[in-house]
Amino acid sequence: MRGKIIFQTIAASLFLFLAAGPHGTAAQTIGPDFQRLGSRFEPAFTVISDRSGYIWTGTTHGLTRYDSHGAISYLHDENDTSSLCHNTVNALLCLAKTDGLLVGTNRGLCLYDPAVDRFHRIEACGTRHIRTLLEHNDSLWVGSSSGLMLLTGYEKGFAHAKAEEVIRERHIMCCREVDGDIYFGTYNKIYKWEQGRGIREIPVPLLNRWYSNLVYDIIPSAKIPGTLLLGTEYGLVRFDPATGKTGMELYDIPVRCFMRSKSGDLWAGTDKGIYLFGTDGREQHIIHESGNAASISDNVVSRIHEDPRGNIWVATDHGICMTMQSSFYTFVHLKSITGSNEGLAIRTMCKDREGALWLGGKNGLIRVGADATTWFKSDGGSPDRRVSHNKIRSLHADEIGVWIASDGGLDLYEYASRRFRRFTITEPTRRYNSSWMYGISEDNRGRLWISTYEGGVFVVDKRRLLENTAPSYTADLHFSTANPGFPSNITSKIAVNGTLCFVTTDEGTVTIDTETGEIRPVRLPCGVRAQALDSYGDRVFLGTNTGLYIWHEDSIREIPGPRLPIWVVAADKERVWTVSDAIMSAYDIRSGGGIGHHRIGNNPLLSCLIDGEKVYAGTTDGYHVISSEDFSQSNETLRTRITGLNISNHRISVGERVGNDVLLTRNIDITDRLVLPHNRNSFTLEFSDFDFSLTEHRYAYRLKGLNDDWQITENGSNHATFINLPTGSYLFEVGSILSDGRIQDDPATLQIEVRPQWYAGPIAWIVYALLFVVLLAATLSVIRARRQLALEQAERDKALKMVKMKSDFLANLAHEFKTPLSIILGHVGKLISVEADSLYCQELVSMQRNAEKMHRLIDKMVTDNETDNGALFIPSATSIVELTRKVYDEFAPAMAEKGINTRFYCDNIRYIFMLDRVKIESVLSNLLSNAMKFTPAGGSILVSVTVGRETGDLIYADITVEDSGVGIRPEELPHIFNQYYRAASNQDRNSHGSGIGLYLVKSIVEMHKGTVSVESTPGKGSRFTVRLSTMKADSFIMQDEEHDEDASLYSLSKVWNHERKPIILLVEDNRDIRDFITASLGDDYTFVCAENGKQGLELLAGNKIDLVITDIMMPVMDGLQMSRRIRRSMATTFLPIIILSGKNGHGVELESYEYADAFIPKPFSLKYLNNRIIQLLIKHEQYLEKIRQEQMMTAQVEEIRNPDEVFLREITDLINAHIDDPDFSAARLCELSRYSSKQIYRKIKQLNGMGAVEFIREVRLRKAALYLKQNKLTVTEVMYMVGFTTPSYFSKCFKVRFGVTPSEYAASEEK
Repeated sequence: MRGKIIFQTIAASLFLFLAAGPHGTAAQTIGPDFQRLGSRFEPAFTVISDRSGYIWTGTTHGLTRYDSHGAISYLHDENDTSSLCHNTVNALLCLAKTDGLLVGTNRGLCLYDPAVDRFHRIEACGTRHIRTLLEHNDSLWVGSSSGLMLLTGYEKGFAHAKAEEVIRERHIMCCREVDGDIYFGTYNKIYKWEQGRGIREIPVPLLNRWYSNLVYDIIPSAKIPGTLLLGTEYGLVRFDPATGKTGMELYDIPVRCFMRSKSGDLWAGTDKGIYLFGTDGREQHIIHESGNAASISDNVVSRIHEDPRGNIWVATDHGICMTMQSSFYTFVHLKSITGSNEGLAIRTMCKDREGALWLGGKNGLIRVGADATTWFKSDGGSPDRRVSHNKIRSLHADEIGVWIASDGGLDLYEYASRRFRRFTITEPTRRYNSSWMYGISEDNRGRLWISTYEGGVFVVDKRRLLENTAPSYTADLHFSTANPGFPSNITSKIAVNGTLCFVTTDEGTVTIDTETGEIRPVRLPCGVRAQALDSYGDRVFLGTNTGLYIWHEDSIREIPGPRLPIWVVAADKERVWTVSDAIMSAYDIRSGGGIGHHRIGNNPLLSCLIDGEKVYAGTTDGYHVISSEDFSQSNETLRTRITGLNISNHRISVGERVGNDVLLTRNIDITDRLVLPHNRNSFTLEFSDFDFSLTEHRYAYRLKGLNDDWQITENGSNHATFINLPTGSYLFEVGSILSDGRIQDDPATLQIEVRPQWYAGPIAWIVYALLFVVLLAATLSVIRARRQLALEQAERDKALKMVKMKSDFLANLAHEFKTPLSIILGHVGKLISVEADSLYCQELVSMQRNAEKMHRLIDKMVTDNETDNGALFIPSATSIVELTRKVYDEFAPAMAEKGINTRFYCDNIRYIFMLDRVKIESVLSNLLSNAMKFTPAGGSILVSVTVGRETGDLIYADITVEDSGVGIRPEELPHIFNQYYRAASNQDRNSHGSGIGLYLVKSIVEMHKGTVSVESTPGKGSRFTVRLSTMKADSFIMQDEEHDEDASLYSLSKVWNHERKPIILLVEDNRDIRDFITASLGDDYTFVCAENGKQGLELLAGNKIDLVITDIMMPVMDGLQMSRRIRRSMATTFLPIIILSGKNGHGVELESYEYADAFIPKPFSLKYLNNRIIQLLIKHEQYLEKIRQEQMMTAQVEEIRNPDEVFLREITDLINAHIDDPDFSAARLCELSRYSSKQIYRKIKQLNGMGAVEFIREVRLRKAALYLKQNKLTVTEVMYMVGFTTPSYFSKCFKVRFGVTPSEYAASEEK
């Protein structure tokens, strides 16, 4: 028996050796090209594909999942029970009824749940070392190093599964179903499980010769039905279970796995590569080749798997690799037919009459015959066995031989002699080169039409050419740019159809009539150029840069199909084939419709040849043999899935919390809807078509709701990125671009919603809608109210307009009255002072008193008119002491005449109060009038202004009017301020009154945020107190008023140092006033008179004026305008001005004081006017004397100044000369200066550290400070005089320079 086994072993080995024969070496090294995956090449024990298209491989470093673009690894984590059981993965199994994946490891079995991307450990298997898995009839067989288990009832989850230990203490290496039975492999034997009969042991006799021979895998034999092939540690064993006979197929080669492909081929993985047993009897040995990246990764092969696409996956000790298997084409490697490692890119192909296949490229010419394969080159073999050049451009076979066009000219391989003949073709002028031949075609008269590079087209008669014995042959015809209509001498593709020859050039395509030589252009659409030609029958097919066109009966039309550049065209009676890079397309000639479009291999296709039902496609280092029938029946199916979500370059896992949100509760590829918060609206989606055979993937995607147009990915990219996606709902679609350029019909979709912020959500919009309704209602209400107010305002404005007209009329009337009153009072006062007759003097006094009464009546008329408009509140800065004293003085004569003793007392209150002078005067007049009315002769009235209370921020002033009159009863005191209320005691005395006086007092005081109170004792008198307040921070302190003591000419003479009298400019439109003043004061002063402000300015310019007296209301130019111009002139800035006006009112007075030194209302006292003149002249002369003394005290020694001082002085003088010009800029300074602009900017920066603009501002501010020190001008006047136009900007700049505002600066200098 032992001898028989040895004999069988030797016979089997001898059979394998003999079967290899002389081709054995080729069979071992030539096989399909493999593509390696991943960058980590750790040992891989198993590989499998799931329903989604992912490829899973188990390694010594965990479980790896591949899509067609990348990989994700899953590792064991001791702290995570949902991670992988162990990092060494030995077996993988996709469950039939769920999407789960069983993973067998060195420490147990776990289930991968793709929905949540987590692992669940199957506790029934414990920590067994799992080696194999098999699912059969809803039962799971688990083989491990410690036995065999059977799990059932796991449809509802493995936690509910029933576990049965079938075999104990045996190393079960494999499980395989064969014809409904299950076989298990272990050491030196196999087990068989049969339905209804259980499991039994089957001995294998041949295995017993080895002490320990492990069965790795089992597969039924297709060659000998009923037998099994066993892959063992020591070889391939054929076993017949029925007879128990065994035989060695491979000896001393560990066979680890089997895989039978869909085509029926058997793949056997061993420790020495892969043995491939074809159904046609061919056998191949595929091994790893060092330096060949297209070989398998390693010779130790643990598992082989075929995915649904027909790709073969191989797990080796150096990672995994893949080879693409097609159902309609095969690849013939050049090395397999030549036995040479040299390469050739096959650019032209033909078959001769003997059936030999000719392959041409840039490395010579290959003839593949039935007997031998021969490689012809220009630099090898005998001269008659060489081609002219190694760059073969075109081949044409006929009954004589094979014509070869190359970069060396024209050659002919003759069938009869098996030798090459070389021909030199010329044309009559010998100007055109025929060496670089690109194409050959034959017409129906036996002539060859040859296209050349830079030589045009040569036409030669084959018969005469073969008969020619001369060194060269002159072409029968030649076409070049010398022929009208021929576009270029650079020609490439050529094809003859009937009597027309089609030629492509770099300037377009033309036809040449083979009979007449007529040249006509081929009209293609704009931008379309032909780059491939072929003809069949009466049709010519043109491959262009945008697709395929067909010429038929002088018309050209486009054939619908992929708009891809076509480089090769080949046609027969039924079909036309085109090549676009690695994509081959077939079209039906009759219908013009597309039959199919497929990618062939990974390398670009370079040539095409039709041979009956076979089509040859040349490429680099080999060619593809395509089944024409299978090509049309094969459908390209790609299913794109979304594989990943990335935010901020971080891949989001299932259940991962991003901020406060969990974005993925299920795996992204099975997620239908993705909800993103508003702050996660920038993200990237990854996708894959799971076509591992492609080297470059093309996808189209779009985001409906943002852009409905398809976006095409570039450079094999598999992701789409969206930045700052607006809130809303979108539909993301992505699909693969098929070979024909179409987008797959069923793209992957994902509904995406970007949630708005809380203030833009649905609830917020409801709230906004409600608010809008409320606001709309409120707005309508406001509009109605405003409309009503507008009507009321219009009526009020109309009434105010009437009041103003009345006020203006009364003011003008008063002015007209006061002018003659001034003259009357002036003359009367003068007569009283000189009259000695007492009786006549009494008459004059009576006249004066009545004139003054008329004056007061006129004032009262104007005041009452202004007071009637009680709604107007016009506050102004007011001295409360001065105002009270003024009203007191007006009532003092009347009270004295009645025999009432009066007294006025006041504290030194120097703060200004913001009061409406007219209204407060009305308050004081009412209180004094009541006091005088109810105080009998001999009584007393005390008027006082005192500080009532003072805090850190406020000061309160109390105005008290106290009389010794009849008093008010206590029960009447709460009502006396009511409107129309009259005390009973007053009624008893028949006192006249309306009862509104005290009501107005209270109303006006409260309008000023003040209080009024009363204390009274019947029979003893009353005391009324008005309390007003002001903020210290908002007020300012007044200067001490000069005493109204008389000023004398003697006082003036002490400071007047002129031989002439003072010259006064009198501007008054009333001639009587002018004459009165000049007549009265002409002895002491020289008067220059003018009738209006314009004349006054003209006289001021031509005379040395010491003082100006002016009226306000004058024609042409009023007194205020004239005063403003006087103050703005540097020559007259400090000239004293007195304003005389019959236009009374506090506003007029305040406006006058902006420019004038004194304001005297008409009618005026001549004595008072003279005193004010003397005071102002004395003050002005004292100021001028001070200036003269300062100038005299200044040293007059002339200093020697350096150039920098001279420069600064000149620049400063220029600025001072234009200081009141707000438009004076640095550019203007440069224009006026004798220095260059660069020199000015540089020197100012060097000497002062300032820019030119800053220096001009500095000079302006210094001048302003000088003016403010003199306390002669207001802040506003100073601002205009130094060139500023905006008070806020002037105050800001001044404070930055001096630390205080202009007002504060002036107040500090005043102290």
